[in-house]
Amino acid sequence: MKEPQECATNFPMLTPHEIATLMLVAHTPDQVGIEWPDLLPLVSCNLIKIDKCRKCPGKPLVTPLGNNLVIRLCRSPRRAPKEASSD
Repeated sequence: MKEPQECATNFPMLTPHEIATLMLVAHTPDQVGIEWPDLLPLVSCNLIKIDKCRKCPGKPLVTPLGNNLVIRLCRSPRRAPKEASSD
């Protein structure tokens, strides 16, 4: 069985928590600790990487593939909630 290719049109399925974590890493990476459980699936999907330095335990950074997904999520049209009909 072939592994699916990772490209800008073939993103892995993510939970709402993973999407929120990806958005946080993209916009405020200093607020996300590397111990967060939602980081592991994002790392394994190549959406983020952990940048390790000598002075800190590591910092999550968005990869180019993750950045493509963030851009697509930010561009997606927001749908207005359906209004309840009073029939």
